[in-house]
Amino acid sequence: MVKEKNTYSRRSKYYSEASVIKTNKTEETQTKNIDNLEESPKKEKNFFVFILLLLISLLVSLSFNSFPIFNEFYSGLKESINNYSGFAMNNGQMPYRNFYSNDGPIFFLINELGNKFGNTWILWGIETLNLIFVSNLIYKIGRRHNISTFGATFISILSIIGVAVAINGGNLAAGFAIYPILLSIDFIDKIFNNQVDKDSKFIIFGSLQAISVFITPAMLLVNILFFVFFFIKFLKEKPVNKQKIYSFIYRILSYIFGFLIIFYLTIYYGLINQFLVPAAEQMFILPFQSIRFDSSSILNLVASLILLLLIFGKQLVYLAKELKSSEKGNLFYKFIILASLLYFILTVLSPMYVIGDLVILLPLFLIPILNSHNQEGEKSSVLLGVKSSFLPLLGILVILAYDVYTQVEKRPIFEEESRVASFIHKNTNIKDRVLVLSDDYNIYVNSKRLATLPIPLNSYPEIYKKHFTETLPKTESKFIIENKNYDGVGKKSVNTELDSSYALNKKFKSNDFEIYERIGSDDSLIDDKNSKKNKGSSKEKTESSSSSSENINGTSDQEIQSTEDAVPDQQYNNPGPNQQYNNVDPNQQYYGQ
Repeated sequence: MVKEKNTYSRRSKYYSEASVIKTNKTEETQTKNIDNLEESPKKEKNFFVFILLLLISLLVSLSFNSFPIFNEFYSGLKESINNYSGFAMNNGQMPYRNFYSNDGPIFFLINELGNKFGNTWILWGIETLNLIFVSNLIYKIGRRHNISTFGATFISILSIIGVAVAINGGNLAAGFAIYPILLSIDFIDKIFNNQVDKDSKFIIFGSLQAISVFITPAMLLVNILFFVFFFIKFLKEKPVNKQKIYSFIYRILSYIFGFLIIFYLTIYYGLINQFLVPAAEQMFILPFQSIRFDSSSILNLVASLILLLLIFGKQLVYLAKELKSSEKGNLFYKFIILASLLYFILTVLSPMYVIGDLVILLPLFLIPILNSHNQEGEKSSVLLGVKSSFLPLLGILVILAYDVYTQVEKRPIFEEESRVASFIHKNTNIKDRVLVLSDDYNIYVNSKRLATLPIPLNSYPEIYKKHFTETLPKTESKFIIENKNYDGVGKKSVNTELDSSYALNKKFKSNDFEIYERIGSDDSLIDDKNSKKNKGSSKEKTESSSSSSENINGTSDQEIQSTEDAVPDQQYNNPGPNQQYNNVDPNQQYYGQ
């Protein structure tokens, strides 16, 4: 009887275990089916969100100056230099030598590629893709931070509209830097919350940081600040053992390796184009030397601070509350505040500051924006979304109103620039050089003609101004265009050159500009005042230059024929105030003729 009882108990135990396993399997299959049913509408919903963000990005991108059908290239100094850079680089000129800028070489490489075929269709496509990537990345980060589908979509749409309004026509380095900075800030958030599962991901992180630096050089200080906080985080985590030390060193080395990949590629690009030294000076030294503390810069600082409080005031209050707490995110929020403050002050006090440069603050404040939405527990309501975004919307409207006011105020001068550009384009060919004394590069851009020399800003060191004064007599411009209200660098030197070799063009009448033509290029167009004296001096110069050219080039007919179609870029390629002149290969294609 005992044996039968034991047997029965074993059998019952076996069947009970089998039934439990069977029920567990059925439960797993049921949960999987439920998950699949839940995933299908989620994927469908994500697809519709992607289509919505795509359409809005395309619609917003129509406001960019690079869209050739609707828009014209008339803007301020910084934007006009960026618009000029793509055309100039495709015609033999190089950044930091033939035009001055504090933006990074990757940004100018984008402009060169975007203007490859003599128009800006490719550039518009790159800018549109950038908006699409940014909007989708913001949405994904929002969903990962437990923001509702509506909330993440609303924040994403509001962000790209704000970016488009702030950059006022596009083609700013800060606009292209948003995407890599967004990825970097998202990764930094994971670092401070100990959510990085693989140390090798620091290689990608280092590459992203390098890309952001070589688009917007001001981000170098933000990267340095990150290293300071990363080291503080390492010291705060106790106990410190060998494994943590090895992991910390490995992460640092991985970051450096990723950074060096982009760094060496950029150095190679600078070496083959011979702008490495002036690029380093204009990106990392001149911004500090050119910081202004005059009345206009203080006014810019106050106005930009008001805009900052309007758009990101809610997040600043949230950050202030978080700093009082003792949560893990405390160190990350301190980094965000100091990085934003450092970038804000350095950018606003720059002589080439525009409001669009502040769009870099969006990726810096994105994580606090998402976390503040989570803390309030906002639901997917349109009214709640608009209510919480009232101040940011007001700030965007203020920027839009300022853009419209600027366009209306400068419309008369833009129209005059359009007339000048049309005249220059008709009376020159692609090989001719012109010099424009104005507050922007719009005439160069719209006439499709290259600048003889770059004109430094008033805030630039004296060596740049001296270099311009000494180089001007050695160059020849078919036309020199002078804005009557221009009071910047080079006016005195140019006036001296005008008195000796140029005369006022009588066929062009303008209230704002005067066009001077080099004597001897077209005698019917120039003023007859002192023309005989100037013609005699120009004739002597021509005879001496022709005799010298005969001595130099009198070799063979084949050599002369090979240089007929060459564009004389070697006398215009400006290597910078601290370098010798270098000849550039003249056998290049010229677009936009």
